[in-house]
Amino acid sequence: MRKISILLAIAAGLAGCLAAFGQTQTLSSGTVTYGPNVWLGFVTVAEPAPSDPQDLKFVGTFRVDGNVLHRVILLDNTKSYFGYDLLVEPIADAAQCRVSIRPLSMPVAEIAKWKSYVNASWTVTVLPKSPEPQVVGEDDTIALDLLVSPDGRQKVVDYIRARHRKSDPPVPPDSEVPKDFSLDDVELHLTTSTLYVNGKLAGGLPRVDDAAGPLVWFYYPGKGRFTVSIKPHDGYAFRKAGTIRGDRITFQFDGDQYEVHATHPIVGSGHAWNAYVLYDPSYHPNRSDADLGSFRNVDELGASRR
Repeated sequence: MRKISILLAIAAGLAGCLAAFGQTQTLSSGTVTYGPNVWLGFVTVAEPAPSDPQDLKFVGTFRVDGNVLHRVILLDNTKSYFGYDLLVEPIADAAQCRVSIRPLSMPVAEIAKWKSYVNASWTVTVLPKSPEPQVVGEDDTIALDLLVSPDGRQKVVDYIRARHRKSDPPVPPDSEVPKDFSLDDVELHLTTSTLYVNGKLAGGLPRVDDAAGPLVWFYYPGKGRFTVSIKPHDGYAFRKAGTIRGDRITFQFDGDQYEVHATHPIVGSGHAWNAYVLYDPSYHPNRSDADLGSFRNVDELGASRR
């Protein structure tokens, strides 16, 4: 993963929002489909985290208007707001996008229409300048510093990923023979996921990403790869280790507690499922932070282990 760091604003006047910090903390996250074949993911992180969550009294939200995404940060304790516009242009014949960050163009009257507690008395902090457009690929993450304390020790960062799919999945031809639906066809969806181990956020950049398939996996540095399914598979040592409930996968392995938090339900049925886990301690990607992905079937899983 390539990290692209951009300083958006140093908000010395917002120092009251950044106090008594400890470990990093994910404050909010979300995903949005942006135009044809473009996906955007956001994770907002306090670095380091506040010892009291009430120290950060803001709401981060966004709205898509045509080809512009308005990102708005509302600060309730100061009755003020700031933000930026995001313009994403897919590059033809490439899995890349050109991302432009511009001053927020949405006036307070428009914000008040979808946030009823905002009114004309709220003030806006105007960003000093716009960074240069960035060309990003599937493995790139843009890091935007939103709030920075006067001493530079604490900040709130938006991590953004933009993905351009060059085409939608093909429609099955009329000649394909229909089959009965089975558990092998159930996909697990991990959207903008966050990994916790023994109650602590896994180190490295947050995964502003998604993974979908009958088998999903995540890698934790120093431990290896864990592949999760809602059923066991012949020939593979999956073991029933936990549950999938709503937007979380939770299981225990060798005395450690693992939780994967997503922004949307992982299995969209409204039920709880057993989580079967296959552990691969020999998996070592060329990266130092947590990772995730998916397999379409056990054949892909088997090929990845050779």
